[in-house]
Amino acid sequence: MMLKRLLLLLSLLLFGGCSVSHHAIHPSCHKTLYGSVWHLKMIDNEKVTLKQSPYLQFTDDGNVHGFSGCNHFFKKVTIDETTMHFDSQLGGTRRYCMAEAGRIERRIFSMLQESKWWQLDTMGDLVIFDDEHRLILSRRK
Repeated sequence: MMLKRLLLLLSLLLFGGCSVSHHAIHPSCHKTLYGSVWHLKMIDNEKVTLKQSPYLQFTDDGNVHGFSGCNHFFKKVTIDETTMHFDSQLGGTRRYCMAEAGRIERRIFSMLQESKWWQLDTMGDLVIFDDEHRLILSRRK
């Protein structure tokens, strides 16, 4: 477990690239993280192939909103250089989600709780992860 955390920390230092702070947002980070729609490509090592693509969009007023594959949602997020801290309150639509869309939604919502690490990988994808799981999202303007 310690080795895994050390490897994650080293990868953040090596591949962190553009990062943001709630005190000062670097202009290129603002263009990269905020204002873009991040479509979900993978959860852990599983490719996401729903008819309507789940997505996240971060706003510079401290919110994240998106679509889970079944419901639209929003919540507060605080972003610093390496972490995203998601507020416990989740707002949004409350449709009943069946089959694959419901399973994907539950996994997304479980990842958007508490604090997670984040980075932009070498392909420009946004990776949000913790000790057990990761979301990989690609940017679309």
